[in-house]
Amino acid sequence: LSVYDLFGMLSVGGAIVMVEEDSRRDASAWLSLIQHHHVTVWNSVPVLLDMLMVVAESVHASLPFEQVLLSGDWIGLDIPERLFALNGHQVRLAAMGGATEAAIWSNTYDAFDPDAPLPAHWTSIPYGKPLANQVYRVVDAQGRDCPDWVPGELWIGGDGVATGYRGDESLTHARFVEASSDTVPDASVMRWYRTGDQGRYWPDGNLEFLGRLDHQVKVRGHRIELGEVESALIRLEGIARAVAVVLTPSGQPASLAAAIVLSASTDDTPFAHTDITDPLRALLPDYMVPSTLAVVDDIPLSANGKVDRKSLSHQLQRQSDTHYEAPIGPIEEQVAEIWEAELAIDRLSRHDNFFMIGGDSLAATRIVQTMQQQRISPNAIPLSLLFTAPSIAEFAQEVSAQWQNLAEGQTEGSDIFEEGSL
Repeated sequence: LSVYDLFGMLSVGGAIVMVEEDSRRDASAWLSLIQHHHVTVWNSVPVLLDMLMVVAESVHASLPFEQVLLSGDWIGLDIPERLFALNGHQVRLAAMGGATEAAIWSNTYDAFDPDAPLPAHWTSIPYGKPLANQVYRVVDAQGRDCPDWVPGELWIGGDGVATGYRGDESLTHARFVEASSDTVPDASVMRWYRTGDQGRYWPDGNLEFLGRLDHQVKVRGHRIELGEVESALIRLEGIARAVAVVLTPSGQPASLAAAIVLSASTDDTPFAHTDITDPLRALLPDYMVPSTLAVVDDIPLSANGKVDRKSLSHQLQRQSDTHYEAPIGPIEEQVAEIWEAELAIDRLSRHDNFFMIGGDSLAATRIVQTMQQQRISPNAIPLSLLFTAPSIAEFAQEVSAQWQNLAEGQTEGSDIFEEGSL
């Protein structure tokens, strides 16, 4: 990207505004430079523009941009409206995509209408259509073109495709292929670059980016696309940005976690976990709802401005560890011991959700039977109790109530008979 950023601008008589090293993560400093030099072109990953707009919104500043180009990551659905509000309707916003192996950019979407809201069915800004002299395929696991709406791997063809990786023949053979395609009816066999990205075609010819194939994860036996979880989270009111990751603590099964950045308009009222998970279950199946949620001020970024998922995973794992609460009392301890044995987990917090830590109907059935054999409860335990009281603390509370009711019933019964009566 630096080739276009620097030499593209200079070749048409433009000027480059440089940011000092100690200010490269300071959006307030960027805003000062933009206003001082009247910067007209902005080109970055979406999160950097988001950071700039947050600062501009907080000080009620306008932006002088004429062209805004965003690429390299998901573009939030709130970005266009906020940009037009700060910049005026004259700014041209272009969402770009592509790969270094295919001359950086290969597609764009710029059909934004400042006077109309985005379509309600959108979950993200589309990838758009191929640029001139470039072409895309959406390919299934057998190398066949996918129909509209069917996800597959994105392949790029056309004049921009590289010849390969210098000095790495095996990787070149893995990522660059020769094939024909229905996407290019007049061409026979041509060269394609396999991006490792997942997407699909819409009937109108636009591409939708669905995330990296290597961001597909397996949690509790289910394959999950992290991008789909993130898209659902940012559709919820009050959430500006979200990143989903998988936590793999030692001795425990993998679990889904997410960091969220709240919208600037959201008040300081603390949120409950269920404030997010309940509406999220209307959009996603239970196994795709994160068991760990954290509100953060900023999403950690790598040196090139993309989300640093490794750093975020460590951060969320530390938070998950600090939230551990040991079982309290003999009943909670007995319940925890049985759950840990069945789920093969070394340690459970008293507030861990049974179904979020690897539990399913089969495990629930086994646990109920074990509890009945060990007489954890005086009454038969219905399977439904695990669904209504899915944490150790909640479940033990229900069991304690059963013992309490039994004790009260025996006390009431003893009052009926007097000593020596028949």
